[in-house]
Parts: sequence; structure tokens; C-alpha cells
Amino acid sequence: KRVALAFTNHSKSAVTSRVRLAPELVTLAPDARLRVWHDGQPGPVATPAADGSFEIAVSPEGVSA
Repeated sequence: KRVALAFTNHSKSAVTSRVRLAPELVTLAPDARLRVWHDGQPGPVATPAADGSFEIAVSPEGVSA
């Protein structure tokens, strides 16, 4: 199964946030990898932390998914 999330930033400054997925709703495989896109361009593959959290950066007035 796959989950897609999108994050938007309406400000004039870049924003970085740490997101944690609720384990009772989303179970990540131990080898889970996150495919990240920033403003329509592929970004680096990320690995979530042991608690299912990850950091996501969103550019000014941008979209990351």
C-alpha cells in the first residue's frame, strides 16, 4: 500500500517541519523509503526515523509531496 501526502507553504519564507505519522493509522515497513518531490521536481529519497517521523522542507509559496 502507498500513502501520498502534500505540503504547501503560502509564506514568502522556506519552511521545514517534522511530521510524524500516527502508527495506529499508518504502518511503515522497516525498510520504508520516502520519495520526495519539491515544486514538481524529484528530490532525494528519504528514510523515516524509527518513530515514523520525517522532515519535509517546502520552498516559499511552494509545494512538496
